[in-house]
Amino acid sequence: MYETNEEILEAFKIVMPYINSMTHDDMAVALTDLEKYIGYYPAENFELDIKYGMPIKGIRAIEECIRTRKDVYEDLSKEVYGRAVKTIFTPIRGINDEIIGTISSIIDFEDNDKLIRTFCFVLTFANLLKNFLDMFAFLIINSLCLLL
Repeated sequence: MYETNEEILEAFKIVMPYINSMTHDDMAVALTDLEKYIGYYPAENFELDIKYGMPIKGIRAIEECIRTRKDVYEDLSKEVYGRAVKTIFTPIRGINDEIIGTISSIIDFEDNDKLIRTFCFVLTFANLLKNFLDMFAFLIINSLCLLL
């Protein structure tokens, strides 16, 4: 089938543009070898700070994926790629079953994060309004009792 690990990684590069259209989510796809990014296909509605040749050292989820030889699911803060994202990193096996890199699906989480913050704000406001109305009702009832 494939004679070298480089051929395997090149095959992933060829398939990357098609992966986004196979899912319901708008998704970016990234490809690494054991040291750096070697491919990136952006999502339709968001862009990430991923460049060809960018080192992967220090990206804990990728390092864990390579070390454990297992898929790693991770929510990453905007400090990693420039926006909050949900990721799945999958190890890529070479011709001798060794790990030669990773492929990752990356879904925008920033809008979800904003939605959660907005919901928390609305919930806090609703709780404050309830407390205000309870206090107002208490004052009205006490005022009426004083008048009687």
